[in-house]
Amino acid sequence: MSRLRADHIYMKKQAAKLWQQSQLLRQQFTRIDREITNLRNAWAGDDELHFHARWQEVKAENGTFQQAERGLLDCAEHLLYAAGLYREAQINSVNAALELIK
Repeated sequence: MSRLRADHIYMKKQAAKLWQQSQLLRQQFTRIDREITNLRNAWAGDDELHFHARWQEVKAENGTFQQAERGLLDCAEHLLYAAGLYREAQINSVNAALELIK
């Protein structure tokens, strides 16, 4: 008989950490965006226009930032789902073992 060794509580904790990392990423991104927006007041010219255009690509709907944030959240969601499955499997195996004893 095989044993399930997944620690669903640990998986949930790790999912929470990923969610927190996503929130920290969002906060940092907001601060950086604010700095870049303010930078336009002090910097003008072709370099600034090129930099601003590239920054808008990063901020875009499917830009680098959105992909990174979505990846963190997807991993967190997957860990939570897996934790639930492992917990349910562990409960079912204990219940099945108890039925054998009867």
